[in-house]
Amino acid sequence: EQLNLTTASRRLADLLAQAGILGETLERRLDAQGVTLGHFPSSIYCSTLGGWLAARSAGQLSTYYGKIEDRVLDLVLVTSEGETLAASELVPGCPAAETAQLVLGTEGTAAVIVEAELAVHPKPESREFLSARFRTVERGLDSIRDLLQAGVVPAAVRLYDHLDTLLVARPHRHEGAGLSSHWLAPSGQAARHRLAFLLELSPLASVLGPRLPGGCLMVLTFEGPREVALAGAQVAAGRFERSRAVLLGPGPARDWWEHRYDVSYKQSPVYDRGGLVDTIEVAATWDRLVPLYRRMRAAIGRRALVLAHFSHAYQEGCSIYFTFIHRAESFERARATYARVWRLALDACLAAGGTITHHHGVGLLKRAAYAVERKGAWQALETLSTAFDPAGILNPGKLGKPLGRGPNPACDGL
Repeated sequence: EQLNLTTASRRLADLLAQAGILGETLERRLDAQGVTLGHFPSSIYCSTLGGWLAARSAGQLSTYYGKIEDRVLDLVLVTSEGETLAASELVPGCPAAETAQLVLGTEGTAAVIVEAELAVHPKPESREFLSARFRTVERGLDSIRDLLQAGVVPAAVRLYDHLDTLLVARPHRHEGAGLSSHWLAPSGQAARHRLAFLLELSPLASVLGPRLPGGCLMVLTFEGPREVALAGAQVAAGRFERSRAVLLGPGPARDWWEHRYDVSYKQSPVYDRGGLVDTIEVAATWDRLVPLYRRMRAAIGRRALVLAHFSHAYQEGCSIYFTFIHRAESFERARATYARVWRLALDACLAAGGTITHHHGVGLLKRAAYAVERKGAWQALETLSTAFDPAGILNPGKLGKPLGRGPNPACDGL
């Protein structure tokens, strides 16, 4: 968990950290020195720097700070044969930040990342919050795209669809966050009945979603020098008003900020109370985003209650984060439903021209869909993996590598 911070003439500072350090530990140590990596995934309390690098992780403020690969200056790697080398040594004359991209996102199949040099930012001087309600998902997405393409860059921007706004992201909620805190409290049999009732309505909710009251909530944060953060929020507010959005002030956005990690603790109670829940994140360019959302929402909605929000937005496009919930009547039926939902969702994503992952990686659940989406990249991946791992022993089953011990039973049918 060694961590060294040195000043640099062309950046505020370079961070040198070992891959095993937990995200929260890393950020706390940086904060004490007046800087930040700007990388805040929902898993920050339990995920490591090495995991972020292996999966090309995105933090909640990726619109402003970029994803983890955008912060990398160099890597120290260990091959399957025990050789230690730096990314800066891979291609003579090529900047280490560029050659490191060969290994980032390979999910441990090429080499083991043991250390990273990263660029960090000064701690933001100020943070501003803005919230608004849009009549439709389409209007909200148009506003995000227009804002970003005009050069106004929030640190975080999240747009919830109608059902997610109604059940989870209610604009005037100030007591925790998430489905379980609202629909599943109190605990015990009452919670089970509430969940059962909610899931019984899921087919109807899938059809009526866009007609539900309350519209679509958007929350934004802006940070940096005080005048920059304030100007960004003011410009965004003016543009939203002109697009006939209802401004809700800073409250809902500040509430999201204060509870932004709660989602990581909301899945277990759903399982405890007889439900099945998971998330699927995908991404697309702006021209494909709405068709992707509609197609995947319809596909998942055939089998489960589905909520969605849009986040990790950029000038070129945006990510969609789907949450699906289903009743788990038995282990075998739950597993079959789970596999079916994933297959329907990823098939819909590919058919709509989206990419099957933005920041969660491929792993085992997405490996079949990844083979379809990236079929032209197999030769390059195989060449890279062979160069670093001639024995083929690093992280079997990922990115097309044979599993070695046969398929994972948890992923049968996927």
